[in-house]
Amino acid sequence: MNDKSRVGESQDITPGKRCQLQKEYLLFHFYEVQDEAKFIYSNQNQNSGSSRKAHRPAPTTATVQQLVGRWCSVESKGFDEYMKEAGVGMALRKVGAMAKPDWTISSDGKNLTIKTESTLKTTQFSCNLGERFEETTADGRKTQTVCNFTDARTLVQHQEWDGKESTITGKLENGKLVVECVMNNVTCTRVYEKVE
Repeated sequence: MNDKSRVGESQDITPGKRCQLQKEYLLFHFYEVQDEAKFIYSNQNQNSGSSRKAHRPAPTTATVQQLVGRWCSVESKGFDEYMKEAGVGMALRKVGAMAKPDWTISSDGKNLTIKTESTLKTTQFSCNLGERFEETTADGRKTQTVCNFTDARTLVQHQEWDGKESTITGKLENGKLVVECVMNNVTCTRVYEKVE
């Protein structure tokens, strides 16, 4: 009885050997599946790469035109706090609080012009989209500014000066132009309605 058991044990695969064979089997199929996945992915890139890019189109002249025109200020919140954060003195802040500026935006998809008009002051700048230029703000700051359309409905204006920075974002929401001016943890929101 004991002899037969010994013979049977010598013919069986040991647990260690069985474990090794299972690892080799799994690795074989892993690399086989991995190679097949690479082949499929490669074919998809060749056959449908251009179609996938089409889902994220760059803003066109036609879509950017939604932001083009004259916009009249109808609401403003947090402007004094924002100007204070930007380093603007109290006298200018009081003047700015009384102003209700209109925005006039024009663009051909490559170049941009923004004219800001109020009964107190009018400023204007023109630039090439995506290129840095020197802007003189209504309160007299000289900033290094970059403007760009991030999509068909959003215009971003990023300003840097004296180690400081601010981002002004204009976005279409329910037919209105909502402008957010952000500096550090301070946000000013101004709402405009289109008049032209």
